[in-house]
Amino acid sequence: MTVFFNQSFFFELSIVCYTDIKYRLISNKLVFMIAVTSILYGYFFNENINFLSAFIFLLIGFFIFVLGLMGGGDIKLITALILGLNHLQILNFIFYTSICGLLVLLLGMLISFSDIKKRGIPYGVAIALGFLLSITY
Repeated sequence: MTVFFNQSFFFELSIVCYTDIKYRLISNKLVFMIAVTSILYGYFFNENINFLSAFIFLLIGFFIFVLGLMGGGDIKLITALILGLNHLQILNFIFYTSICGLLVLLLGMLISFSDIKKRGIPYGVAIALGFLLSITY
């Protein structure tokens, strides 16, 4: 069953990475699919669906979005992914996502600084990598 969830998350998050890099957009339908997968993951592996932590992040994320620090799709994606994680995994997820975000920023600046300056950072890539690391390690 672990392989099924890892493959499902990998497939869904690969699409997130592609669309975020190409269009700087994360589809609501895709976020919904990820939320369903995350809820099932939480139910089967953590015996818990973390609605409270997801809701708290959604509230905090709203203010992050209003301040223009992160896009709405990124906030919704993180919220959907948090649903299936336990508290230790959430801390790991935040840590790994931060590290991956720095790497995505540095790589983006090396490849195309003008694109990063104009269109922003495709943070969905960092979120996807951080999540996959948090459920793997």
